[in-house]
Amino acid sequence: MLIGAAGVPAAAAMAGLTTLAQTVTGDDRRGGVIGLLGSAHAATALLGMTLAGALGGSLGIVATLCLHAGGLVAAGLMILLTWNHN
Repeated sequence: MLIGAAGVPAAAAMAGLTTLAQTVTGDDRRGGVIGLLGSAHAATALLGMTLAGALGGSLGIVATLCLHAGGLVAAGLMILLTWNHN
């Protein structure tokens, strides 16, 4: 349930982040910024898969998925709490 509840906002946040990066970055730096975001996404996905493999065996898959969903919800809440509404 938590993965389903967190997955849609997480996908929307990623689309929003990419759009924001494209709109606020100058033409001369846009490719580098988008490349950096892609690299950071790939690195964190690799780390997540590594942790999921390790935790899935010791904690169980349901607890690991709940931990993942809780992390997505916490990240979303951090964004909402720190977002400057200008």
